[in-house]
Amino acid sequence: MSSSVSTIEEKKIVLRSSDGEVFEVAEAVAVESQTIKHMIEDDCAYAEIPIHNVTGVILSKVIEYCKRHVDACAPISTANTDDKPSSTPVSDDELKAFDADFVKVDLSTLFDIILAANYLNIKSLQDLGCQTVADMIKGKTPEEIRKHFNIKNDFTPEEEEEVRKENELLLRRKNRFPKSSESAVENITKNIVLRSSDGELFEVAEAVAVKSQTIKHMIEDDCAYTVIPIHNVSGVILSKVIEYCKRHVDASASNAEDKPSSTPVSDDELKAFDADFVKVDQSTLFDLILAANYLNIKSLQDLGCQTVADMIKGKTPEEIRKHFNIKNDFTPEEEEEVRRENEWALKRSAKRTSGL
Repeated sequence: MSSSVSTIEEKKIVLRSSDGEVFEVAEAVAVESQTIKHMIEDDCAYAEIPIHNVTGVILSKVIEYCKRHVDACAPISTANTDDKPSSTPVSDDELKAFDADFVKVDLSTLFDIILAANYLNIKSLQDLGCQTVADMIKGKTPEEIRKHFNIKNDFTPEEEEEVRKENELLLRRKNRFPKSSESAVENITKNIVLRSSDGELFEVAEAVAVKSQTIKHMIEDDCAYTVIPIHNVSGVILSKVIEYCKRHVDASASNAEDKPSSTPVSDDELKAFDADFVKVDQSTLFDLILAANYLNIKSLQDLGCQTVADMIKGKTPEEIRKHFNIKNDFTPEEEEEVRRENEWALKRSAKRTSGL
């Protein structure tokens, strides 16, 4: 029994960064990343997991963060010793202090950490990084924000004038309501205007817009102006995302206890909607996943990723390449090197299994 426990505790995952650095980490640490966790659950994690978009320097930082949070959550155990627990309890204040120190880095590193957290789907680290940026820009004008982050203003004078007119128009509409009824109207009909990357405008209920954690945080931190630009999402895809969010908001509202007049939406009906929603061509599916990732809509991101996982489950790397029309950019020598590395890791895994 003790041998089995020891094996479980020591189970390791091998990660390879985009620049070839290899990290062997405890599985409990690796699965802080939902991306890696889903790969393991769907049998898509081979002996070595490539982390294509993250360099070794940043991956080591991410591993440090995950390890600290796993250690903080680990139960205190006195197994195998009479008086010395295997871990020291970590208070919330200590963990907050660690997090505060962790993001005291230069801007370039901070943005790389946020991108890595986004790619690896580590929500707590993503939230920490985004909140750090939000704190940096809170209360600043657009000009001050550009200066702080050395951002070039890529609006032409004509585009700036167009945005000003749109903001002015929306403010006029808001001022049509009497002050006495303003808060009541806002509670009922408060809308958010979103602008897609190709300039299409969408006016949506705030309850629908805040299904996106990105937009929600902008509103909470007073960083949402009259029109919220969604830079990385085209109008076609944004309209699909809004359709998804609206359906899920409507379903939640109809099932609320204080709204008996609404027709309740069953779990099966919502699952059927989700299943139909992702019956799209591959290009649209990947655009939806990228949009969900950028807007931080976890349920949509999970739905899209699970759809892709179901497509590749049980397929060989060659079949996956063929299915998604992916060119193999490995040379024969590189493929042989990967095969040898996987063979080494599989041998280690077999040794551990035989020790059970």
